[in-house]
Amino acid sequence: MFKFPGLGGYHPQPGARVGDVAPDFTLPDAAGKPVSLKELLGERPLVLAFFPRANTPVCTAQMCSLRDADSELARRAHVLGISYSDPATMRRFSDKLHLPMTLLCDTEKRVARLYGVYGFLAPARVTFILDRQGVIRAVIERVTASSHAAQVLKALDDAGL
Repeated sequence: MFKFPGLGGYHPQPGARVGDVAPDFTLPDAAGKPVSLKELLGERPLVLAFFPRANTPVCTAQMCSLRDADSELARRAHVLGISYSDPATMRRFSDKLHLPMTLLCDTEKRVARLYGVYGFLAPARVTFILDRQGVIRAVIERVTASSHAAQVLKALDDAGL
């Protein structure tokens, strides 16, 4: 049986790992404005939450979990949601769900490849926790969409962030 990344589960690929300096990137946000990873470093830890597609049921549950814990998450980290969806789709998704986090559009799939979460149809649902200097301190490979915020908070605690 053949297994293809992005078509039925996460299959680890070469890419960013715990202890690595996170690869820098610049992607458009939901408004089309370029956002650079290096510009966000320094103030707070970063959470890079890759999710397959805006406006799908499981992705909605994942982003709503993060939204619902925003009062604690925002105090501890800057959350970035990253998918292959285009800016207009991400803007509608964010507006509809009142998402407080920054949503980034990896339409060319470059960042997913850098981080080892590339899938032909969608990136794997994987979350990276970065410290203030951009070092990857944790990777959540088995994301539970409805309780993802709890997973992120635990990873921040475990990493001492």
